[in-house]
Amino acid sequence: MNKINIIVILTKKLNNRTNYLNSSLLFLKNTIEKNNYICEISIIDNPDDKEINENIEIYNKRVNYEKGDNEEYNKLIQGLTINQISNTEKHRKALEKVNNESINIIMEDDIIISKEYIKNIEYIFSKILKNENIDILILSDFIYNDNELELIDQNIYNKILISKSSYIINKKTANKLRNYLEIFKYDMKTSLSKFMEENKDLKKYMLNKCTLLEGSKIGLFLSS
Repeated sequence: MNKINIIVILTKKLNNRTNYLNSSLLFLKNTIEKNNYICEISIIDNPDDKEINENIEIYNKRVNYEKGDNEEYNKLIQGLTINQISNTEKHRKALEKVNNESINIIMEDDIIISKEYIKNIEYIFSKILKNENIDILILSDFIYNDNELELIDQNIYNKILISKSSYIINKKTANKLRNYLEIFKYDMKTSLSKFMEENKDLKKYMLNKCTLLEGSKIGLFLSS
């Protein structure tokens, strides 16, 4: 594959993120093209909280707070906010745009490129993505070791993700995740974590170094 498809999940009302986002996307686009990929960028900005609120009865029909056998996840079942439902629905729309002809990266609008991790990010596009045998790769969380940047089997992580703000996913897995997210039970981060835990047969990975930061997690932005 010689094309990288970046799908950005945007919260329009949080316009204080715009300058950081534009800067991050410019860096990513330049880095991608330097490594001989074509870069395409698209934006998902709906449904926003207003649209969710206006159609709340429809969305409420998809809610299921019934507990299961996993106590760790049962503790995380709570009434979802309008913003959380909006975020999950935007991820579902982004997953619809994943295609077979590209390497697909879904990222939220609060990603931050730190100078400290530029080398790691560049290595993703120069080396890591040459391995096309990846169903899903989490970019916004990592399992640290001292090795050169490498793929780590996510099955050894076995924890709820710290962040779900950026990940690479193929079409087959995107379809599966989108269907999984049809039912509202957890916020998006917990849902993605549980999806990965339940689908142990997937070729799912994390990296061993930090790459893309989530601005909301480091206190730069308010959470959406």
